Amino acid sequence: MKKKKYLTRRDFLQGAATVAAGAAVFGLQGCADTDQQLANLATPAQQPLAGQPLVGIARHDSTEQAVRQAIALTSGLGFISPGDTVLLKPNVNSGDPYPYSTNPQVVAAVTKLAFEHGAAHVFVADTSNPMYLPTVDAMDRAGIYQAAIESGAEVMDLGVQGYTLINPKSAVNWPGGFRVPTLLNDVDHMINLPTCKDHLQANYTMSLKNWMGVIPEAERMYIHINGFGTHIPELHLGVYPSLTILDATRADLTGGAMPGITPNPVSASPGLIVATTDPVACDVTGLAILKYHLKERNLTNKRIDNYTVWSQPQIVHASKIGIGIRNNTEYSVSSQNVPEIEDLMNYINV
Repeated sequence: MKKKKYLTRRDFLQGAATVAAGAAVFGLQGCADTDQQLANLATPAQQPLAGQPLVGIARHDSTEQAVRQAIALTSGLGFISPGDTVLLKPNVNSGDPYPYSTNPQVVAAVTKLAFEHGAAHVFVADTSNPMYLPTVDAMDRAGIYQAAIESGAEVMDLGVQGYTLINPKSAVNWPGGFRVPTLLNDVDHMINLPTCKDHLQANYTMSLKNWMGVIPEAERMYIHINGFGTHIPELHLGVYPSLTILDATRADLTGGAMPGITPNPVSASPGLIVATTDPVACDVTGLAILKYHLKERNLTNKRIDNYTVWSQPQIVHASKIGIGIRNNTEYSVSSQNVPEIEDLMNYINV
């Protein structure tokens, strides 16, 4: 596969004004349609071998060791071949520090592991909420930029090189398709690095919703108008992660995904890392973590408490269209230093 020259932070900052001006007049109808699926990024990754758990959960005083252990408990990073290009997709919305953005230590640990497994290039990329800060500035504010650069990765905005319109057959709630970064045609693998938090409109935001950072602003607005539960999961029909690593080192229990949206937001410090190839398995695990810590603090959050982990609209639709497991009988987990695992499983085995 031919590798392109990617943008450094200096390149990005020099070109940002031009790109922003172009994006303002570049609507959904202005992109050439294509039936091309994004090669190995459009289909589910290889599932764990027989007898291997779908989900790994680990806790360690060292975030890097927790990441290593969680990945080792499940399918690992064997999908990376020498010379591959790996793109890490953190959660960078407003640039507020974790749990509102992905923990920089998680980003650094996964970058290091990708290089250890033979990756030639590692990119840390997202597109932040344009209402707040440009992407690279948001990453800088959240500490992700420095962590990525010091670990040998390059940082960029996913949309800098433009978008390609795709139209997955089962994306019935996206008539005409949706756009994804053209950059992804030159990436061998994407690793999703969501956070663990609730959300005012989508109820929660983890693996599935982190894919909103892949699409441009017009499609994000389309989701806000037409519904999160049905539209977010279908994005995975176009771009599917090789691995998802949920950053639950801290968790937002009542803050609505950003500080200042709700009064007196409450966070917890689960200290957990969750690794899996299955986005649904990731999210039901994260929802169990939120439920556990809400109960521990005797708090109520109707966005989380009024649903089982399996009845959340995102989960229901994701399972229906086949991008993840369908119920608790397909769920399996291995944990290390997680004494509350049985309590978490009580929320999953409903």
